Amino acid sequence: MKRATLQIKLTLFSKDEKSCVSLYPMSVKLIKAKRDYRKTLKRMETLWGSKRGTPEGDELDILATLLHNYEEVNFPIDSDSDKLDQLAKEVLKDIKAGKLKKTDC
Repeated sequence: MKRATLQIKLTLFSKDEKSCVSLYPMSVKLIKAKRDYRKTLKRMETLWGSKRGTPEGDELDILATLLHNYEEVNFPIDSDSDKLDQLAKEVLKDIKAGKLKKTDC
């Protein structure tokens, strides 16, 4: 089964939206499997450090967004980090209330 390719064409509009300019088309594939994920990471490595506003920088931004969405679904951060945040808030609250001293922590 062949993966779908998105053809992206960046178009910039003037503030009054009366004129526009189209810039560099690029092909980007959706990340649907671990193989796609690894390929995207490799491509991002080659693009890393590209200047914003360049074709490479724009491609890096798009790939980063796709990668982030894939990771949110496939590699969710478990709630332990939320529990640690809550514990830290409670400790700070107790310190401010005088129930704990900073040296107790």
